[in-house]
Amino acid sequence: MTGSSNNAHRGDDGAVAFFDLDGTLVVGQTTLLLVRFLRKAGVVSRAFVVGTGLWFLGYKLRLVRVTESSREKGAGVFAGLGEPEVDDLMDRFVDEELVPRFHPAATAALAEHLAEGDHVMVISAALDPVVKALCRRLRVDHCVGTPCEVVEGSYSGRLTGPSPHAD
Repeated sequence: MTGSSNNAHRGDDGAVAFFDLDGTLVVGQTTLLLVRFLRKAGVVSRAFVVGTGLWFLGYKLRLVRVTESSREKGAGVFAGLGEPEVDDLMDRFVDEELVPRFHPAATAALAEHLAEGDHVMVISAALDPVVKALCRRLRVDHCVGTPCEVVEGSYSGRLTGPSPHAD
C-alpha cells in the first residue's frame, strides 16, 4: 500500500498494519541505492550501473514502465551468489544506505504498532532479499517482496512469481 504508513485494521487479535518501503519507510528509490551499493561492493559492473541509470531516466520521463521482465533483470544482480552472502550484503546495504534514509514518522508509526503488539507487515515491490533485510533491522516478522529464486542455496537471477505491485 504505497504512500501510507498508517493503514491499520482491527482484527480479532489486534491491529494489522501494512507498510510500503520506497517513499514510505525509506525516502528515495531503494533500487537505485542498491545498484550503487552493489557497484561499490564489486558485485555489479559499471555497464550495469549505466544501463540501470538510463532505464531509470526513461522511467522518470515516462518512456518505459516497470514490468515483470524488468524486475527479473534486476533480480540478476544476485545471480550466482549464495544466500548467506546476499544476506550479509543486504544487511550492510540496509545499515549503510537505508537506515540514514528512514522516514522518521513512518518508522515511528511502525515501532508504535510493534510496541502495541500489533501485526506488522512490510509489502514492497523491491527484491525480496532487500525487504527481508530491512525487516530484520526493524524487527518485523512478516514481509512480502518480489520473490527471487534460490536453487541449492544460490540465487539463480530469476523470479519465482510476480511482484506485489499494482494489480
